[in-house]
Amino acid sequence: MAPWSIEVFTDSNGYSPFTNWLEKDLRPVEVEALDIAIQKILAPNGNSLASTKWLTPLGRGLYEFRISHTADEIEGFYSQKEIGKGKKHQKILLRVFVHFYGKKVVLILGGYNKGARDQTRYQQEQISQARKLLKKWKSYKD
Repeated sequence: MAPWSIEVFTDSNGYSPFTNWLEKDLRPVEVEALDIAIQKILAPNGNSLASTKWLTPLGRGLYEFRISHTADEIEGFYSQKEIGKGKKHQKILLRVFVHFYGKKVVLILGGYNKGARDQTRYQQEQISQARKLLKKWKSYKD
């Protein structure tokens, strides 16, 4: 089965909320976990992850990709490698907003660090922002 292609939303001014978040808000261990999760979980499986612990449908074509494991832990899911030996477990709790379209394309809209900000109001604001980005992207496609 061919993997899904990954695209990152960029507005008409060249700004990418997702890239900005990666560069400014995440620790290296979180960036690594996110990168591995996208490569090993999201790209190979796409929307077949819906309603699993990895992907939650939010309605109107918006999904939340959920990462709660380190890169080593994710790698360990796919190998016989022993994970965590001699390493302190790092808390990872990231959320990435995605949309699936076309012939197996995943559009990454943005994300937030739920581990850093677990307030319901903040989460709802992030979902609302992702919906606006998806609407903006759809207007570009029309």
